[in-house]
Amino acid sequence: MNRSVIIENCNLRDFFDLTMTSKSISSAEVKKETVDIPNVDGVIDLSTALTGDVVYKNRVVKITLIKDDPEGKLLKFQSEFDNRFHGKMAKLTFEEDPEYYWKGRINIEHKIDKVIDQVTLTLDALPYKYKLKETVIHEKIDASKKIICTNIRKWVTPTIEATSSMSIKFENKTYSVNSGKFILAGLVFKEGENEIEVTGNGDLTIIYQEGAL
Repeated sequence: MNRSVIIENCNLRDFFDLTMTSKSISSAEVKKETVDIPNVDGVIDLSTALTGDVVYKNRVVKITLIKDDPEGKLLKFQSEFDNRFHGKMAKLTFEEDPEYYWKGRINIEHKIDKVIDQVTLTLDALPYKYKLKETVIHEKIDASKKIICTNIRKWVTPTIEATSSMSIKFENKTYSVNSGKFILAGLVFKEGENEIEVTGNGDLTIIYQEGAL
């Protein structure tokens, strides 16, 4: 079966009878910030000075699809397709990579030749692809517990929900929290394993959105 692309839960093969013939995803280009100091070798790279991690420019996801209509009603199809997607912000998922979505603004171009429409769909996408489902870690805390939170690549600040007052230690800094749902400034999960130590009694839920290049 020809692999397809899904935009906001609409499978283009199944709904519009479109065949994907090619796709390309540009590399993530680093936003570089350098300072050239006279009489000093090289330059000073400040690309990570603000956030601690590199940041990237948007990426281009380009897809070519074919619509074959023996009845030649391609102008009607073009209007329906463009009304649904052209110029809109949307989530895009490839069937071969079903756990992730790309997000960005869609641009569509048509090249009609008699009964065939070659559709070029370009997504001005955020640099990371994101997991379709948020990562949710639920733990029951009884006195003290260490929790390992694994993150793919994009640094992320998790949302934390506690059922009672607790103490949370992360990277040698301790946060005291009451029951409720909150975000802690300074608690940022980096790439790999992130360990937090929780002291208290009750239920703790950690929620975060993982992103990969």
